[in-house]
Amino acid sequence: MSKIIDCISYNGEEEIWEIRYNILKDFIDEFRVIEFDKTFSGKPKEKKFNQNWDKVKHYFITEDIWGKYWEEAKKSPNTNYGEGAKHWIREWCMKESLKDCLTDLDDEDIIYLGDVDELYEWNELMISGGFNNKAVFKLKLRVYTYWLNNRSSEEFWGTIASKYKNIKGKCLNELRTDRNYKTPNEHGYHFTSMGGYDKVKEKLTDSYTEETYASKQVLNNLENNIKENRDFLGRNFIYKIDESELPKWLLENKERYKHLFKPVDK
Repeated sequence: MSKIIDCISYNGEEEIWEIRYNILKDFIDEFRVIEFDKTFSGKPKEKKFNQNWDKVKHYFITEDIWGKYWEEAKKSPNTNYGEGAKHWIREWCMKESLKDCLTDLDDEDIIYLGDVDELYEWNELMISGGFNNKAVFKLKLRVYTYWLNNRSSEEFWGTIASKYKNIKGKCLNELRTDRNYKTPNEHGYHFTSMGGYDKVKEKLTDSYTEETYASKQVLNNLENNIKENRDFLGRNFIYKIDESELPKWLLENKERYKHLFKPVDK
């Protein structure tokens, strides 16, 4: 009998993981949570995941595993063929190594593959229809930035969803960037840059370097941009408080996460 597997990369986003788990736990047969021994920017990192969860397998992947993809990463346009910032190469290698945690799956198993802050809606129609048509889906997600109820106008496609046989042996990075797999409709949520100034700054400096998103200009203006509800990179996104499409479980437990909700102006 086929299983439904949720596979994510994790870097200490404890509350986002908790929300994800509680929303999906009744539908998912097994969660696979992947951590790495370094951040994308190259900082050493210890295990952060609390493993006391039902139906969860935890993996801690070290550089001797993800590093084997380094030369392959340098051949990818995603890394500017190895000429871009080193953090892009590390990210490519780490995301590619997720497939080393899936080799025991059966062809008919259904896999959702993405980051912890990419939370998809459970869609029985997609399961019963789309996957039987041998498709790979790159799910369009509603974007919420800085706060769980701060809806962004940004368009974002993230999590890959498929039967395992359709992605087995393929390059995960290429699957994730292939426009042909994009869904036209939204199938979930991208809760990005959550937790306030300190958490967002930590994310930027863990993941990037001065060459890109963690430049001095970005970091110097970060606190004020969050306070004024502007995109920290200066992109022309529009933000508004909108809770109308949030997951039911999250709204029912809003008090528990009220520090992650932007207050409604009176």
